[in-house]
Amino acid sequence: MTGLSPLVSVVMPTHNSVSHGFLRPAIDSVLGQTWKNLELVIVDDGSVDGTPDFVRQEYSSETRIRLFELEHVNQANARNYAVAHSSGRYIAFLDSDDTWKPEKLERCLGKFEGGPVPFSGLLFHPMDTIDERRTVRKTRAAPTRPLAYTELLEHNPIACSSVVAPKQILENAGPMRLDPACSEDYDLWLRIAAEYPILCLGEVLGASRVHQGNVSRKIDLMEHAELTVVGERLRTLTNREADRIRARHLSSFARMRFGSNDLAGFQKHYATLRSLGHVEWPLRIRYALSLMPCILRMIRRAP
Repeated sequence: MTGLSPLVSVVMPTHNSVSHGFLRPAIDSVLGQTWKNLELVIVDDGSVDGTPDFVRQEYSSETRIRLFELEHVNQANARNYAVAHSSGRYIAFLDSDDTWKPEKLERCLGKFEGGPVPFSGLLFHPMDTIDERRTVRKTRAAPTRPLAYTELLEHNPIACSSVVAPKQILENAGPMRLDPACSEDYDLWLRIAAEYPILCLGEVLGASRVHQGNVSRKIDLMEHAELTVVGERLRTLTNREADRIRARHLSSFARMRFGSNDLAGFQKHYATLRSLGHVEWPLRIRYALSLMPCILRMIRRAP
C-alpha cells in the first residue's frame, strides 16, 4: 500500500474459487483498472482448495491486495468483514467469478467525484451474463434514470458486482443480513433505496458468470429468500400495491421454472408460496394468467 488511503475499496468474497478457475480473471480485471487509486480486499470464506495460498503466491508483489481468511459462513458474512476492514471512501463489490471492463471504476467514480453536482447514492450498471465459455447469454439491463424504492421492490435489476457506493452510506444502512441466503444484497439495496437515490449508468461495464457452482443457479433458495425479503416490506403498502408486487415476483419465478420444463420444481414453487402466505385469490388469478405464454410454448414444443 502507498501512504495515501485508497479512494475505492474493491470487496471480493471468495470460496473455493481456484477450483473453478475464475479467480485469476476476477482479480486481474481489478488490477487492470484505469482508475489506479484502489485496494482489493479479498476475504476467503473458509476455502479448502488452496484459494488463499493461490492469492499469496500469484500476487505476492501486488501491494494493493489485502487478504483475510475466515471460517466458512457465507458470502454475506465475508462481504461485511471486507467492508468493515476497508479503507476507501467508496466501496465496489465484485464476486470472485465475475469480471469488470478496464474502465468500470473510472466511469463510476467520475459520477461521484466529477461534475457540478456529484452523485451521492448507490450506483450500478448493466452486466453481461456469460457462460463457462465466456459466451454472452443475456445482458442484465435497467432504466438509466433514478430508480424509485417501489420500482426496486417490484423488481431487482441490480447485480451485486456492478455496485459502487460511498462507504458511509453502506455503514448507515447496516451490514448485509446473513439469512436468508441469496438475497442479502437485494435486502441491502432496498434499505439504501429507502434513504438514498439509486442510479444506473447506461453502459455495460462487467460480466457475471453463470456456472454450476454459483449460488444464483439455486432457484429454490433464490425464490424463498427473495419472497421473504419482499414480503417483510409489503406490510407498509396498500393491498393494491402489495398485490401487484407479489404478482411480479411470482410470475418471474414461474416463468423460470416453466421455461425449463421444471414441473417438479413448480410443485415445490407452489408449496413455497403457500408457506409464505402469498397465494390470495386475486393473486392466484394474476399468477395463472402470467403462466399462459409459458404453457403455450410448452404445448408448441410437445410432439
